[in-house]
Amino acid sequence: MVRRVGGNALSQLMPTLESSITSSDSDAKQGICIATRELIESSSPVDVNQFHDSFVHIIRDTLVDPNPAVREASALVFDVFQDSVGNSAVDEVIPQLLDMLDGSDSENALSALQEIMATKADVIFPILIPSLLTPPIKARALGALAQVAGSALFKRLSTIINSLVDAIIVGDENRSDLVEALSGTLLSVNVDEGCHAVMQQILALMRHEDPKRVAVIYEVLPTFFLESTLDYSVYTHDLMVQFGSTRRTISIIDWKARQGLVRVHFTKRSKLYLANLLAWVDVR
Repeated sequence: MVRRVGGNALSQLMPTLESSITSSDSDAKQGICIATRELIESSSPVDVNQFHDSFVHIIRDTLVDPNPAVREASALVFDVFQDSVGNSAVDEVIPQLLDMLDGSDSENALSALQEIMATKADVIFPILIPSLLTPPIKARALGALAQVAGSALFKRLSTIINSLVDAIIVGDENRSDLVEALSGTLLSVNVDEGCHAVMQQILALMRHEDPKRVAVIYEVLPTFFLESTLDYSVYTHDLMVQFGSTRRTISIIDWKARQGLVRVHFTKRSKLYLANLLAWVDVR
């Protein structure tokens, strides 16, 4: 119908869709999102821009809906809207969601960002990073969004990891949230493409001259070794060397990290290799 009627379809349908969005139930909102997406996909960028504010209103309202099906449908609307009008879609929608992360609707705002990131991570994630890392760091949101960032995370690992480590050392924020975010960020690198990047960050912190930074990375290494799905076997020797040079002040954390590495290799390596690892641990 939209293709047949052309630009007139927007003027005929958009007022009704926009006015209905605030009073509709979840099923109706999902239907409105589907119709809105079809309208955008079937209209020229010029026509879409004429109803720019109406589209933004619908997207803003439905992205933070309590119903996950509505949020998912709304994220698809944002996807095609951004394709049509460009960065103005980001400018109109993302800042509001970031502001909401500090309010009572933080859960829905975070879910909305995750939905958008599922298809637009390369575009959205770089925009989110400065706001997420500005003190006080939005640790929980950062950890959750890292999980859906995909390859967009790899180029920003250094910035994210070092910011989290700095915040943990300073100690002015919720430490447990920061540590969880750091651990979650490392584990979010779960494809071979990002293995080198994350292992370089880990080894750099293990070799750092500041014992406080070394202690932080050693704190999260046991979880990383036990839960990571990466094949980082090529870095095992480098990890062993760093364990061997551990400072006495972090020896307990070091021991836990070694145990984590050994347990992983119990399932991933031969019994002979495991025996060699255990012998190495015993003589240290």
